[in-house]
Amino acid sequence: MNRMRQSFPVSTASVICLIVFLAILTGGFFYSPRTTLAQTNTTQTAPVNATLQSNIDTLIHASDVVVRGRVEEQRSFWDADHAAILTDSQIRVLYDVIGSSSQTLTVRTLGGELPDEYIGMGVSHVPALYPGEDVAFYLQQEGDHFTVSQGEAGKFTVRGQDAFNARLMASVPLSDLFDATTVAATDQGRAATLPEDWRGQEAQAQLAPAAAMIYSYDGVHWPGDNPAVSFYVNPVSTQSGPDDGDQADFLNAIRAAAQTWTDVSSAAFTLAYAGTTTHQDVGLNGVNEVIFTDQGAEDGIVGRARYWYGLPSKELVEADIWFNDAFDFDATGSPGPSEIDLQSVALHEFGHWLVLGHDDDPAAIMHYAMTAGVVKRALHQNDIDGVSAIYPCPDNTCGPTPSPTNTPLPPTPTFTPIATSTPAPPTPTNTPGGTIPPTPTDSIQVEEASSQGGTIAYNDASGETALTLDIPPGAVEGTIFLIYTEIDAPLQPPVPDGQFAGRRFEVQAIQNGGLIEHYVFATPVIFTVAYPEQAGLNEESLTLFSFDETLQQWTSAACGDVRRDPTNNEISVAVCHLGEFALFDHQVQVGGRVLLPVVRR
Repeated sequence: MNRMRQSFPVSTASVICLIVFLAILTGGFFYSPRTTLAQTNTTQTAPVNATLQSNIDTLIHASDVVVRGRVEEQRSFWDADHAAILTDSQIRVLYDVIGSSSQTLTVRTLGGELPDEYIGMGVSHVPALYPGEDVAFYLQQEGDHFTVSQGEAGKFTVRGQDAFNARLMASVPLSDLFDATTVAATDQGRAATLPEDWRGQEAQAQLAPAAAMIYSYDGVHWPGDNPAVSFYVNPVSTQSGPDDGDQADFLNAIRAAAQTWTDVSSAAFTLAYAGTTTHQDVGLNGVNEVIFTDQGAEDGIVGRARYWYGLPSKELVEADIWFNDAFDFDATGSPGPSEIDLQSVALHEFGHWLVLGHDDDPAAIMHYAMTAGVVKRALHQNDIDGVSAIYPCPDNTCGPTPSPTNTPLPPTPTFTPIATSTPAPPTPTNTPGGTIPPTPTDSIQVEEASSQGGTIAYNDASGETALTLDIPPGAVEGTIFLIYTEIDAPLQPPVPDGQFAGRRFEVQAIQNGGLIEHYVFATPVIFTVAYPEQAGLNEESLTLFSFDETLQQWTSAACGDVRRDPTNNEISVAVCHLGEFALFDHQVQVGGRVLLPVVRR
């Protein structure tokens, strides 16, 4: 059972890193009428300058409080209309900078995951928060909770003596950030209450020293080896007209942007225009749609993508885009100095549909900002390498494709996330003779499981218990035989600075005489893995990984609770499907959750 695994595709021209800048959610697109800090300084640390001061001025004007805090507990839930998922994060305030006197605050963000309902929602340019993360927040109060001012702009992740901002894609010294905040507050007639001993409080917080961001990819993707994603467009915009292009020009600009991604020959992916829609809002309706809607220009967001994915498969089931009709769009290819080229913005937003995130190279289409009057309708090599990494085309001949024929908009389908968001098990392949394998050896053991549930224990070659399965009633349909195979070959850790924890195995299922390698449970099964004592192992960060055959990489196997018991050298993980598993310690920095592959040179 020791198999060679294909490595993740890497461009020969550049090193592919899979990246998210502290975000569960993909980034939105910002309008920038002037050069941004990220465009003028791409080093790890940027000094205070007029641009940073201007950004802080805007944040102070929009904020009710500014605090230095730490993210603690989180809770995700449906909104009142059951149309979007929201997440409330409890923030422990370390000290106040402007306003506030509370010890804890609740910060609400759009997006999140509901594992019990097998569904997750991601939204572009919404700041992602992580338990244990140290943050300087600029917040607006809305009733009993707060929201982050100006989206990602209002969240600075504190790492040692620096503060990282995802919107600027740059770090500044924490002291410079507070200096700029004090200046902005004073200019606006507000009192900054930064404590005199704030440096001492930072030292007492025992923060980790500033380090490079950790980049990886957690597997959110469109299903299939060569997915074709159909989309519909409502081209009605108040910005269309004789000078900026009519509705047909707006539609053609959006279609051309989609076709540019489809034409990447090294990526097996198709964005297929399927017709127009009359919908004027985005929502979970089973249809991928692109619309125009006036969202106001206050936060500077020109376009935003929202997507839904199933759990635990992380396969996308729907994606939508809205373009902000508060901005002056142009579809003629010759935007004026205050106009935004629609095709350029659409190209960026479709990149988020492909699960690409923001690139710090201003030349890339996935750079977070666009300057008015600029036309960017061609993909940068970074963009091409990023999408090719997620949806590789083995023979490099996957584009271009002819434009699809327009079809009328179908009736809105009914969407049931629980059943459809989990991939169905593959059709069983009958084993010779249609029977279960012969008598188990020391490394292969077969046990029976039924819909009644129960507990199954497997031993390693030394006779010690290696894996225990706690199967709840109803998790298995009918009766199956579960095959445990111990794999003694160690692995290179799939995460930076990780360590193999001495346990690698495979669990498969046989039902009705047929082998099912990736059986999916109706409800999660608890895998309790016992691991050997090992020097240097960080038991508090142990993570059970499973191998994703589609992505050809290791991803977290958990689809629910994880409980670590270092005293007994055990870890218990809620698992939703069978396959090959391996145990590693997962020593990553705060913000290690991942979605956004980006090529870095």
